[in-house]
Amino acid sequence: GLLADEAEPVCLALGLEAATGPAFTRLCDQASDRGIRLSVAVGLIEAAADPSGFAALRNRLRLAGVGLVLGGVSPEALLLGALGGLDADLVMLGFSPLLAGGALPDQRLAQAIARIDPARLVLEGADSELALRWGIARGIAGFQGRHVEAMLAAGRMQACPQSGHCRLGQCAGRAQEVAVSGRDGCRRPDLLDRADGGV
Repeated sequence: GLLADEAEPVCLALGLEAATGPAFTRLCDQASDRGIRLSVAVGLIEAAADPSGFAALRNRLRLAGVGLVLGGVSPEALLLGALGGLDADLVMLGFSPLLAGGALPDQRLAQAIARIDPARLVLEGADSELALRWGIARGIAGFQGRHVEAMLAAGRMQACPQSGHCRLGQCAGRAQEVAVSGRDGCRRPDLLDRADGGV
């Protein structure tokens, strides 16, 4: 199973209402009993529409040891300062060619990233080397996307003594599955949950 000191948190995309209900409380208890860390992702639009509800959820999750992720953040929203005092644990910034193409003012972007703290940013849509280079140059350490998944899969396959029967795409796909059935065929599923790709 997933152990808190070995694996990344399981992130659930929920609305404000779903994350405050009794079913979610039971899920938190079950995850805690099994050593699984949880985080909850809420979209920027919903959070901005109900900032007091978002703040109440943030406080409740912190008391329960559950992380809060703010999703759906565009480069434009970042520049507008739309995140205000939302104060999520992680912010999911969507990569856009506008970022790397110079269409947006780089100095203002750097200031906006510094206000949030690049350690709290995850660059979504990191599907190319360009996206990775842009994020790394700005101190961003968290990435999500096809390019990243392929790099992690390559690292796992290099470290895995059972990788001879696997293809890169299979390894990347299995690592994204939570259900055991989606990981069928992997002879070292313990490597799939490692944040370092198994190296």
